[in-house]
Amino acid sequence: MDAEMAPPLAKTKTRTPAGTIATFTLVATAILAAMGSLSLFRGKPLLGDDNDSMLRLVEVRDLLDGQNWFDLTQYRLGLEGGVEMHWSRLIDAPLAGLVLLARLFGFGDGAAETFAMAAWPILLALPALYAIIRAARGLSGDDAMLPAAAIGVAALFYTGQFAPGSIDHHSAQAALALVTIMAMTAADLSWRNGALAGGAAALMAGIGAETHPHVALCAVGAAAIFLFEGYRQRGFTIGFGSAFSTILAAIFLGTIEPAHYLRATCDAISIAQVAPGVAGGLALAAVGLIARPEGTLLSRLVILAGTGGLALLIGGPFAVSCLGDPLADINGLVRTHWLDLVEEARPLLAIGRDNPSLGLSYGLPPLIGLAWIVRQIRRGQPLRQHLVMGGAVAVSYAIALIQVRGGVLAMLLATIPLASFVAAARTRAMSNPTVRNQFAMAGAWLSSMALVWGVVGLMADPATWAALSDDTEVGAT
Repeated sequence: MDAEMAPPLAKTKTRTPAGTIATFTLVATAILAAMGSLSLFRGKPLLGDDNDSMLRLVEVRDLLDGQNWFDLTQYRLGLEGGVEMHWSRLIDAPLAGLVLLARLFGFGDGAAETFAMAAWPILLALPALYAIIRAARGLSGDDAMLPAAAIGVAALFYTGQFAPGSIDHHSAQAALALVTIMAMTAADLSWRNGALAGGAAALMAGIGAETHPHVALCAVGAAAIFLFEGYRQRGFTIGFGSAFSTILAAIFLGTIEPAHYLRATCDAISIAQVAPGVAGGLALAAVGLIARPEGTLLSRLVILAGTGGLALLIGGPFAVSCLGDPLADINGLVRTHWLDLVEEARPLLAIGRDNPSLGLSYGLPPLIGLAWIVRQIRRGQPLRQHLVMGGAVAVSYAIALIQVRGGVLAMLLATIPLASFVAAARTRAMSNPTVRNQFAMAGAWLSSMALVWGVVGLMADPATWAALSDDTEVGAT
């Protein structure tokens, strides 16, 4: 790659109205919906074999049938007394609302549930694709929008989390993570973008514990913006901290029974996460409010350290019980015969050995995206945007190396730098259409698609050829 592969000049960004981004988003969402519907036309059940979505539907039914808002117990699951689910009403409520909406228009119970299960993933795909397209444009200009839409649709489709019937919480968390990164990589570090990032991060934290490392990274990023950008960007810090603390507190008060306010749980929203989260958010807002134009880097560092220490002093005692491994004390037999066999809880490299298709498709696109980010930083492209973007992808990838479930978010976040990569290759091929440049553009497109790496993994897997050989022998007999 040479200098000609640099992204388009920033001046092209001013020529695209918001309506064009919205148009790209709507078209991309319609294509994704059509692709997801193909499986239904082939007779595949709407819920398929997704146990989480099945249980989510049961939880929504129980809520609509009158189960207490604060009671998440599944009484028909497990031993006598049932199992208390550590999920969130933040997902149950909109699904139940969609069911009730369909009933208002005369749908029967089954049809209303079908409507909700089909509509919910697409409603989440809208902000996810919008965030991918807008963030990619922010990094590389107008030419990145088409690659962002195409790569985004392919990635959302490949994960299966935005397919009709997928109603577990992972798709909502992914959409919120993309929105958060979009706001944090915006050229305009306004109060509004800060509030958008903080609010989305708080919702992400309230839905489930899987993304708490990402939420922590976002908070560190907001603090770093104040530290290095200074007084002129204090609006972002104030917006992030105030929105994060307010929304996180509202989620806590609105979804936790008052009798359980002081009960700490480590795999769901509780005082263990809310106390340090709210204290930290208020601390961020406070440092922005007390900032002065004449402040130096050292003075801002002292302010951050002081307010951060105070927030840790307030919220830390509640979080101590969740600092260890929550699965450390699990029964050995249960670990051997259940946990070690849960696919999404296995490390990415272990998955790759057993399933090269999954390993390559989840493992390589984020690495290519990270490599492109490093290249852009070395070439003097905007440092803050690329550091935030790279940090988000890197944290997700690190989680995937421990539990492959993190690979989904790494893949989706990587669509943004990958769109920049493809845009640069397209610009070069269009301005100088040599055979070499055309092949480079094709290579950029193909290497950015998880589906392509999945096919490569299938071809590299001896089990694929063994299965084909068995089919051939059966056909011959």
